[in-house]
Amino acid sequence: TSGYQSGYHSDDTDTTVYSSEEAELLKLIEIGVQT
Repeated sequence: TSGYQSGYHSDDTDTTVYSSEEAELLKLIEIGVQT
């Protein structure tokens, strides 16, 4: 869909896709856990 821009959210499904900010936070959390 054309809904993939800055804030990631699918217009076709009710599934909430992580926004860029949330994705970065998750990455930081994963890195922190792995360290």
